[in-house]
Amino acid sequence: IETLTREAEDIQFAPANKDDLFKALEVWAADNQVQYRAYLKTELNKLIQSPGDLAEKSSVHRHLHSRGFLPTPGLSTPISRDVQLCGLLGPAKFVELVKAQAEAIEWPDQGLPMTERAPAIAKLEKKLAALRVREQDLISAAEKAGLTVS
Repeated sequence: IETLTREAEDIQFAPANKDDLFKALEVWAADNQVQYRAYLKTELNKLIQSPGDLAEKSSVHRHLHSRGFLPTPGLSTPISRDVQLCGLLGPAKFVELVKAQAEAIEWPDQGLPMTERAPAIAKLEKKLAALRVREQDLISAAEKAGLTVS
């Protein structure tokens, strides 16, 4: 019982599988891309509404710089760099680049993919239930025989 209980806990709390991590990053990056596109539309519309500014390189630069399209170190930027990267590169390319960098990282042992964990734990719990019934039967038999079981 103890062995199977620990095995189920090991499955449940094992480090994430790399594939699960990258799937989560893809969802996150896709959300950032949506946010970026909305921001881009708003900011480009501002330039579109000021056609006179388009003729001046310094005006275009100033607008892009002040709205956070050009990198500037600072605490307050209109949109975060992660959103920019996901928006400009696209979620698939962003995750592809992260994966390429991740190959150089030493990873801990990976657990089962998340989709496989619940079925594996359910299988162990079924075995545990049978063992607990058997344990209770043994305890009852011992008590009937006059033995004290604690």
